Amino acid sequence: MRHAAAPRLTPDARAAFVEKMARIKAESANRAGPSLAEKIAGKSEAWRRTFYDRLSPLDAARLLYSWEFWRRPKQTAPAWQWDAWLILAGRGFGKTRSGAEFVRERVESGAVKSIALVGPDLADIRRYMVGGQKGKERNGSGLLDVFPPWHRPDFKEQKGEIHFHTGAVAYLCSAEDKELRGANLSLIWGDEPIKWPNAQALIDNINLTLREKGPVRPQVVYTTTPRPVEFLREIILDRGTHTTHGTSRENSANLHDAWLRKMERLMGGTRQGAQELEAEVLGDNPDAIFSQATIDAFRVREAPLLARTVVAIDPAASTHRRSDETGVVVVGTDVHGELYVLADLTAKMSPEEWGDAAINAYKVHCASAVVVEKNRIGDLAASNVRAASARARGHGTPIRIVEVLVLTGTKIRGIPVKFTGEERA
Repeated sequence: MRHAAAPRLTPDARAAFVEKMARIKAESANRAGPSLAEKIAGKSEAWRRTFYDRLSPLDAARLLYSWEFWRRPKQTAPAWQWDAWLILAGRGFGKTRSGAEFVRERVESGAVKSIALVGPDLADIRRYMVGGQKGKERNGSGLLDVFPPWHRPDFKEQKGEIHFHTGAVAYLCSAEDKELRGANLSLIWGDEPIKWPNAQALIDNINLTLREKGPVRPQVVYTTTPRPVEFLREIILDRGTHTTHGTSRENSANLHDAWLRKMERLMGGTRQGAQELEAEVLGDNPDAIFSQATIDAFRVREAPLLARTVVAIDPAASTHRRSDETGVVVVGTDVHGELYVLADLTAKMSPEEWGDAAINAYKVHCASAVVVEKNRIGDLAASNVRAASARARGHGTPIRIVEVLVLTGTKIRGIPVKFTGEERA
């Protein structure tokens, strides 16, 4: 058990997390309610006609871009001083709009000058956080959509910058780069951090860059649907974080009824539904062979010098929407015969994708073999690895492939191994 390290969250911290999430849900429930626009929509047609007829054209234009009119109470930024505002909500809640409108509020107040927009990759940042696609009007909830035409930001796409009428500048920062070195920021909007590569390292860097002195304290806003990852729990537990919890149904006025019915039919009562629709930060899956506690108990900071490393593949039999994930795991053994999981690349992938992932992992970790389970797809699994190796020819020595036929169940084969911290939670 040498090299074993304590988990990032201790059992006491996990208990504190459960208690804090209960408080967050209770506080968020107290703030639940419709927007002013929804309240007016519930009035009689005669009342609504009278209300809108009294508006001048200028007032009507202002109302269209008035966030105070459209937002629900939960989408209002907390009044007290905070370091991070985490909007933890289900799909369709209005997280992106909330993040964009908070940036707009800070910009229009003149309180911020330098802003970073951090998303999973540049394509997601451009599509969701920036918004305002060419040739379309108010097609989304991004920054180019929420500002009124008279203050529309100037998006300099080639430079990856958004320039605002107040002189503030927002920089597009892909989470594929885990560092924000040199930045001196007053506001960061981080979208879907649960999808960021190297999320913990990037969040540590975010905290280092929020240091610009100004009329308000530097802050970060996270907008995300949850996943059971440690760094998200750490953000929630931080005493400088204000967390708003919300569900998909709360935004039913702006979601198609057919979509809500379909999601509840497909996901209602499932763990996936609890996560994606109800924004539950899930604990251990009761059907899992290894619990999170077991993984944490055997986690290490880094692996020692390894005697042998292999890439193991458990291929899915098909690639449609309901297919299983293809298991791609890198495992090494030390001179004492103890095993270490170095990386877990498991995902839903096409044969070409998992073949390329396996070959890339083989090169990155200097593996000695690729071990392929052939139970479900027979010789096709090894053939796919050979094809991927051929595509990568010229980047290393020929790949050694070991085919195995599994005769026992997973529970019988499962034994505790060491986790280096780079594998999936």
